Amino acid sequence: MRRLGEDHSGERIHSRGLGHTVTIIGFLPEADKGIALKDLCRKHGFSEASYYLWRSKYGGMDVSDAKRLKALEAENARLKRLLAEAMLENEVASIMSQAPLSPIDVLQRI
Repeated sequence: MRRLGEDHSGERIHSRGLGHTVTIIGFLPEADKGIALKDLCRKHGFSEASYYLWRSKYGGMDVSDAKRLKALEAENARLKRLLAEAMLENEVASIMSQAPLSPIDVLQRI
């Protein structure tokens, strides 16, 4: 018997990898072909709310577009981390360039 979160072949579809996105892109057109949404959701093991969310994010994409989107999202996350680290380093350097402080004073100002 199929469990929630598995497609008809028994594979899990709610992982966060690219395979998840490819799976979603694969069954979005099924709803456009006239398959009832409730039947489609039951067949693949997801809710109607998830369908509408995925349709708004991935509707009209093909697999290469999804790969590009994932790559851009990963690059964006990496750049955000770099920016946060640089801002923290600048803040620490600014505090350290002021009058001599104890380590506790430095931590309190951050």
